[in-house]
Amino acid sequence: MNMRVPDLPLDPPDDSVERDAFEREMVQAFDEYLSDGWLPGGHDPSDVDERMLEQIPEALDALIKAKDDAELLALAKQIRDKRIEIIDGLITDNLEAA
Repeated sequence: MNMRVPDLPLDPPDDSVERDAFEREMVQAFDEYLSDGWLPGGHDPSDVDERMLEQIPEALDALIKAKDDAELLALAKQIRDKRIEIIDGLITDNLEAA
């Protein structure tokens, strides 16, 4: 019995150079945002604050209700992480649109 072996797909192209270049652009754009407050391409940074207010109102209220410094610190870290996530998303969107 002769069974045919299915054709195997070729290895996907190596896109590591493009990925690394995009990652460097992201880091540079994030550093620029931290230094001057503007997103790539001169886009309005108020989007960051608007998205923050949409996504974390409970965390902001929890800051007021925090019972101790450990709880405050944990909430501050959550807010920081969410802000970084939002900034990264907006930078990615702006770099991909350019």
